[in-house]
Amino acid sequence: MIKPRYDNTERLGVIKTEEIFVRDFNWIFREQPIVDMGIDAHIEIVDEGKPLGILIALQIKTGQSYFYEKENFFTYYINDIHFDYWLNHSLPVILIGFLPEKNIVLWQFINRDFIEKTTKGWKVEISKDKELNLKSKQQIIDLYQTLYLKREIIEFKEDAVTLLKTINPENIKNTISKLRKENYDDAYIFM
Repeated sequence: MIKPRYDNTERLGVIKTEEIFVRDFNWIFREQPIVDMGIDAHIEIVDEGKPLGILIALQIKTGQSYFYEKENFFTYYINDIHFDYWLNHSLPVILIGFLPEKNIVLWQFINRDFIEKTTKGWKVEISKDKELNLKSKQQIIDLYQTLYLKREIIEFKEDAVTLLKTINPENIKNTISKLRKENYDDAYIFM
């Protein structure tokens, strides 16, 4: 069989994904048409017609060839480049899988909680019941809030540890002594 010059499979995945987010979720869908480095689109959550400024990045993969089917889930394998890119992305990332042969769209947040190390890289398993449809709208919001909050807490802890490592007790002692010498009553606040 001769390989066709044009294959619309990728476009079908983007179109189907956009349709669900725009028509069913009533969210904003922005395709990433220029310099796609592993993110195909961004969505913005909208609540009762009000865009919330909450953005999520999407990686859309179309076709059964990207996914290995098991009884209850599909597996998608991730190389180190995409693993690093997605996990260090400033936005949360959702992997979208459109399987035109089955006419289903699956989704999974890309997060350390959902990724497993393999001998050659990484994998994410997407449950067959994780279809992108109106029922998953609240799940995405809830997971976003949980993952974002968790990320904020981790970043705060890392910042606090870094700050504590830079604090020199001798500098604090010298500052208090200096304030006392200058007759600042507030110097006792530091003690």
